[in-house]
Amino acid sequence: MIAINEISIADLTGLPKGGVLLRIDWHYSGDFIVGCIEGTDVAISLSGDNQFSVRPLNSCGGVIGLSAEGVELHVDPNSGTAMSPLVGSLGIAGKRTSICVREPGGWQGSMMDVDLNGGDVADNDRPVRFSKWSIVKRQADGSILPLFNFDVTPKDEVAAP
Repeated sequence: MIAINEISIADLTGLPKGGVLLRIDWHYSGDFIVGCIEGTDVAISLSGDNQFSVRPLNSCGGVIGLSAEGVELHVDPNSGTAMSPLVGSLGIAGKRTSICVREPGGWQGSMMDVDLNGGDVADNDRPVRFSKWSIVKRQADGSILPLFNFDVTPKDEVAAP
């Protein structure tokens, strides 16, 4: 559980890049993280039928949910690759963190990266992408509470039990 004094009710449009909204408003399905595509702030769906799709943040007014302090992104270093991106993979290049999403209005299978933190990327910075990653909440006592766990490893690459 999250301490009540570490959460607040927020409008999705008021969150900064990388801010996570846990849905409580029944009008909208899914949970969101805020990012940016070429100067336009967007909401990335983290769950539901439209997982890892985006919509312009300015069209999300009135989407209300819970926002928590101390939210962090964690990766499984063993899932890192410099190969082609997968929808839902978390990437780092230089100081920039991004999520690979379905391109809005693009052909089926088209993807694009959404910037989560505005970090700098040099021309020679090659991205590393992680297929296993989590959004966690660091508690006041230092413990970690997982909020979301993602594994976008292609099914044909998953090892047999």
